[in-house]
Amino acid sequence: MGLVVLYRERTGFTHSLSTPLAAKTNAEDALNELGLPGYLDLSEPIIRRIVVTLWAIHSSANTAKLEGKDRNSIGMPLLVGGGAVKVLSPTANERGSPLNRKIGDADFVSTRRDGTQLIRMLTHISEQTGNAYHYFLTDSDKMFNALRGGSRYRIRGATAVSESDAVVSTTDILVGAVDMRHRIDILPSDFERARENLYTVGPEKLLLTKAQVITELDYAELDRLKASGQEFRILNHQGYKKGMVIIGMEAKDMLDVCAILLDRNHRLEVEPRLDLQRLTSYLRHDEKLALTVRLNLENLVCQTEWLRSKGLTKAQTEIIRESTTDILGALPAVSKAWKRPWWNTEVDSQVVS
Repeated sequence: MGLVVLYRERTGFTHSLSTPLAAKTNAEDALNELGLPGYLDLSEPIIRRIVVTLWAIHSSANTAKLEGKDRNSIGMPLLVGGGAVKVLSPTANERGSPLNRKIGDADFVSTRRDGTQLIRMLTHISEQTGNAYHYFLTDSDKMFNALRGGSRYRIRGATAVSESDAVVSTTDILVGAVDMRHRIDILPSDFERARENLYTVGPEKLLLTKAQVITELDYAELDRLKASGQEFRILNHQGYKKGMVIIGMEAKDMLDVCAILLDRNHRLEVEPRLDLQRLTSYLRHDEKLALTVRLNLENLVCQTEWLRSKGLTKAQTEIIRESTTDILGALPAVSKAWKRPWWNTEVDSQVVS
């Protein structure tokens, strides 16, 4: 038995865990009870944490119902980001697949009513699941949560622990929306479809959260962009302000979109499938988001060579091209052209690394 330090505060206080870690909850049993797909790779620590966390929240809600305390129970949060892609995409879990990328953290969306309760529950979740799934708040996390007035939270957990060291990841909990370059509202109806969508925001809104990535870059920086191998991100949009070029999805987001298209728009045996009608209805009243999504998807259609360089097969790239073309044909037309940023410019985003 020993202690491993997870985090040391400026005050000198340390957040520690006793080793070896104990898991009271079997991740495979939790996966089956939730009805999550068997292709999820539970050998990945983040995936195990996601599954066990969802199970503990689900179990808590069921207990509250049995005890007649349903009004005080916590609603199921929905996965977003790379964790949601893993849940919705068999290909993103296949060993050796170019779409199987390591994810370093988990992101959820909760309702405003549930945010504070969810954080409180996570800080005690290891009493039920074992300290292998321990969460903790640093002083900076507490300040971060307080300053955002219930609009966003963060909490931490160890994803890998040795006798002397630990890898700690941050879990972000967004409230009611994914608000980045564009705002994508997560509605009560999305939470009602939690189990149907495998506890994610659903393939349509997940795709939108990936395809909303956009920013501008000075022409003077183009050589650095190309030198870093990111030329594939340049979007074709005529009439934008002089001296600037528009940049779209990063590699990880583009590959995540490909995983969604391969497995949720093409495979007939999977549920839920990508619903084009639902996707387009989200964009019908948001021309700015619709334009960004269109530009990113038009660019994806043109990136067959880049996708092949990443290891995708000819058949896979053809499916992605056809699926993207189908979506583009269904998207609402955008009549207005903006010569200045039509997205949220306050989000900090490093374009050229």
